[in-house]
Amino acid sequence: MYKQLCDIVNKISHRTYILFFIALTAIENISVLTGELNRAGISYGGDVERYDTWARLIMEKGPSYYIENIDKPYYWGYASVIAFFRIVFKDDLAVLIFQIIISALAVIPLYKMTLMLTENNKLCGVFVCFMHAIFPDNLNWCKCLYSDTCGYVLMIILMYLYVLRQTLPKEKKTVNTVLMAVTAAVFFTIRTNSFVVIIIMFIALLGEAPKKVRIALGAAFVAAAAGLLVFMFLSSSGEHGLMSRLDYYMDIYRKGYIVYESEKVKNYPIDPSHYGTVMEVFDILFIIGMKALYFWSIALSEATAFEKVMNWAFYFPVFVLALTGAVMAVRNKDKKFYIFIIIAEGYHIVHALTEVDRSMRYRMPVFPSLFILGAYAFVRLIEMLMNKLDSRKQQKKENAYE
Repeated sequence: MYKQLCDIVNKISHRTYILFFIALTAIENISVLTGELNRAGISYGGDVERYDTWARLIMEKGPSYYIENIDKPYYWGYASVIAFFRIVFKDDLAVLIFQIIISALAVIPLYKMTLMLTENNKLCGVFVCFMHAIFPDNLNWCKCLYSDTCGYVLMIILMYLYVLRQTLPKEKKTVNTVLMAVTAAVFFTIRTNSFVVIIIMFIALLGEAPKKVRIALGAAFVAAAAGLLVFMFLSSSGEHGLMSRLDYYMDIYRKGYIVYESEKVKNYPIDPSHYGTVMEVFDILFIIGMKALYFWSIALSEATAFEKVMNWAFYFPVFVLALTGAVMAVRNKDKKFYIFIIIAEGYHIVHALTEVDRSMRYRMPVFPSLFILGAYAFVRLIEMLMNKLDSRKQQKKENAYE
């Protein structure tokens, strides 16, 4: 029966699937954007206000803006995107349309990557692209002047280039390395938390290199990272400088925020008498544990009743299937899936240590990995179920003949 299902799925061409899911993703995003524009227009509150300000400064100052904000390269990218579209199209709506286009086109690397990982299993590709098309976070943030959609797409491209690399002959890997480096650099200027996957990818690539090259590159990376941190520390300025961010995270711990500035999630302020003592360490560890749990929340505190129902309908099966896929991959020693487990956990750990936001924008980059792990589990579970049913039917036939 499983074979029959695959035969039906395989009759449809790759191009048809890709075009269908590009169209579905675009239609979903356009309908959400249209509804938002009719309801309230383009919002300029919250973080949008910051990007709006930075984009205006880029347009006014040009290259000098980057020199003045050399200590904050992780905010250059998206502000530059907004500035570019304002200069060319004179309208912020162009940015949102751009986000819809790249979100829809992300189906291509996502589908191809899934096929490379699953030996051309189209059912897995269909599953992953369908999850991408209806992904609530992407539908929500694609309609806003936020960097999350751009970061999400760059994550998919970076993962695709890494998976593609495993299939390339040695002579083509240099070009692949350059493409990965460029993608990582752009990603770093778009999203502050991109450093998580960049470090993971670098370590993974380092593992492929000969021992002497590995040591040299590793030492160079550590020296460059240390130099960058020292530079950012010494030149840090303003609300978003390195020192300000460190003070900001310490303030979060001492105020006991599990979800920053949320009135609907209980806070656990640290007793001032614990400051600078061993007890403060235990208090911080407790807060980290609570944030780690909230990172995987389904019924988010800020969501409406309807949104909570829809979140359960989407996130619960995705989380369960992804966890099942991770366990299956480890049990079967299917190492090509390990990178996705590490990426998901890397983001989980980093945000448990730093900040968990109310709308869970910061966990958006883990979802391509979850979709792939979920597809792996989904298809394997169907295969196991169908084989079991076929086995029972065969057993019944044998018993009938007897």
